[in-house]
Amino acid sequence: MNCYKKSEKKSAQLVVGGKRQPGSGAFFWAKGDIVHPLFLIEHKETVKETMRVRGGWLEKIDRECRTSTKYPALMFYFSNTAFPYKRWVMFPKDSKRFGDFIADVRQVRGKTLLLTVDYLRNINDIAIRMGVFPLFVIHIPQLAIPTWYCTTLEVFNEVYRVK
Repeated sequence: MNCYKKSEKKSAQLVVGGKRQPGSGAFFWAKGDIVHPLFLIEHKETVKETMRVRGGWLEKIDRECRTSTKYPALMFYFSNTAFPYKRWVMFPKDSKRFGDFIADVRQVRGKTLLLTVDYLRNINDIAIRMGVFPLFVIHIPQLAIPTWYCTTLEVFNEVYRVK
C-alpha cells in the first residue's frame, strides 16, 4: 500500500462513521475516497505548507453525489506540518448545521483557492478568541455549489456525529 493510500485509510478511520472507498472512486458504483453516512468525501494530501484547492475537485465530488443521497465534501490533509489541526473539511453551506459561528469569509476569483497553514492557524486563533468553531466560508461563484464551509476534521466529526 503506497503512502497516499495509507493516509487516505487513516483519514477514513478518523472520520467518525467514515470508511475508505475500495478503489477510491475508480468504479461507477463506488465514487469518492471516503464514505460517511451523510457525505461522500474526496481526500487530498500535501506535504507542503500550502494547498491549491481546485474548483474541479469540488465539481467532481458534487457530480458524483448527484446520483446518491449524500452531500459532497473535500478533506485536505497537511501531512508535514507541526500545526495540530492537519485535516480540514470543506462541505456545502446547504448542509445547514452551523449558525453564525464564522471566523472569516474568502471570496475566490477563478476556480482555485490557495490555502496555507498560516492562514488556517490564524482562523484557529480567531476562533479561540471569539469562542467559536474554527470555521470559515469560501465563496466560488463559478461553481454549481458556490458557497462552502471549511472547518477542522475535529469540528466536522462533532457536528456530523452519527449516532
